[in-house]
Amino acid sequence: MSSLVEEGLRHHNAGDLEKAEQCYLDAVSANSSDAQALKLLGLVQAERGMFEDALSYAEAAVNLLPDDSECQHLLARIRIERGEFKAAVPVLRQATQKAGADATAMWADFGLCLEHTSAWTEAKGAFNRVLALEPRHTAALHGLARTAQAIGDLDLAEATYRRALAADKQDAEAWSGLARVEQQRGNLEAALKHAEHACSISPSLAPCAAALEDIRDALEADAKA
Repeated sequence: MSSLVEEGLRHHNAGDLEKAEQCYLDAVSANSSDAQALKLLGLVQAERGMFEDALSYAEAAVNLLPDDSECQHLLARIRIERGEFKAAVPVLRQATQKAGADATAMWADFGLCLEHTSAWTEAKGAFNRVLALEPRHTAALHGLARTAQAIGDLDLAEATYRRALAADKQDAEAWSGLARVEQQRGNLEAALKHAEHACSISPSLAPCAAALEDIRDALEADAKA
């Protein structure tokens, strides 16, 4: 790692993105093949929400370091932020095959991308991989529960949402998920109770509001039938 990159990291860790960026740019000016500087430039731009520039830097870093799982994960994270889940799948598939690639964040992102591309069996496996390493990992619990719902395994979905609630009783997304499970089962009164509780915890969370509205509409339709 060059001295310019090391200096940039000090600024980066101190939260000074402008000075960090300049150091990384200087490093690339001195050596256009400085993959670490390119990777860190991608990270800076991603932290700023400038995902187009972040993507360019991350792709350049991966081209120089094709076996670096961290570079691949950064590239995939940028793809996810851009809503490009399908494009992120092969990147994460390769990254997770690397020796020592047991980072829970990487596997959780892989599961999320597989979920969004309806690869349910693989998504379930990825989320379970995370939970084997970190049993209370909220995103993996939510992901596994959603995946179970998608394939119609409502018992697994319920059990997984309850695992999330055992870790955090104020988990509005898990309460909303339970509401959806009961709605799928046709237990609308129980669904309504869970949905109302989810909204009382986080009234601005879109999935909670959507679940509550859907369940109320279903109850109203039943009453008119």
